[in-house]
Amino acid sequence: MNHPHEHYLSPIERGSNTYLISTTDVAIAKVIRRRKHTYEFDVIFPIGCGSRRFWLFRTTYATYQSARKSLNRLLTQHSYRNLQYNSVNDEYESISYTNCTPEKGREGMINE
Repeated sequence: MNHPHEHYLSPIERGSNTYLISTTDVAIAKVIRRRKHTYEFDVIFPIGCGSRRFWLFRTTYATYQSARKSLNRLLTQHSYRNLQYNSVNDEYESISYTNCTPEKGREGMINE
């Protein structure tokens, strides 16, 4: 079964310049891993999570806006949907299928 890729951005603490970024895409994780002041968490998820791998990072940005812009640029470069605010979890998220290409037609998005 083809699962959509998930990308999340949330502040670790309100008013802090430290953020949590999580992704299911190895290419996105590789780029984030190269940033200065970035720490990668080693996490093992239970089998109930669908056996999907997430990469989790703690990193710093000057502002929440610069964090969103930076991650959106990275998502766009890899043909993913831009971040959208999720008020239930108070975070930004992007959930889309692998390297969807808008030029060739509609993106394969969920919740459309």
